[in-house]
Amino acid sequence: MYKIILYQGATTRDLDELLREVAAMRAGETSRAWEKLDVKWGDDRTFLHRFSSYPYDDPYVCADYSARVRICDEPRCREKWHPDGTYHTLDGVTRKLPERRGGYEIEVCKRFGKSARWTVDVFTDEFFGTPEDVASFVSDLQWMQEECRRANLPNPEPTAGEILKQASDTGVKPSEILAGVAS
Repeated sequence: MYKIILYQGATTRDLDELLREVAAMRAGETSRAWEKLDVKWGDDRTFLHRFSSYPYDDPYVCADYSARVRICDEPRCREKWHPDGTYHTLDGVTRKLPERRGGYEIEVCKRFGKSARWTVDVFTDEFFGTPEDVASFVSDLQWMQEECRRANLPNPEPTAGEILKQASDTGVKPSEILAGVAS
């Protein structure tokens, strides 16, 4: 298991570098960039990654313009961290229609902030759908609407995705989980 801890001010470039290093370690490749770290909260498998290849000489040539990254604190969000300028995502679907007839993406998302609410965002470039494509779009839109409605309740009911995850983690049938929610 690898646990990535980002310091304040970390950027997407820093995160991408760490994810590449972790993938290399999982593949059995070694790196001299890792140092043993002795801290109260750590154990014998706690290491610090030293960036040794970043050029920091000239701020005009070597500036890092990638977005800063923050750890996600929204329990229902499916992301672990966010670059600045993004938002929390609860659920979503992306469909590409065959024969270059377009497609769509629907997401249940929430902007950052205490008063923010979950909303449904729809993105489409072109959509030249058959009746079956339109029915699929409407069905996906209704699914996302219901996920959004549940997420905005004062005491949110679990979403379908959360129920399925809990069922696979515990081995309990989804109908039994729903019965427990209803009571």
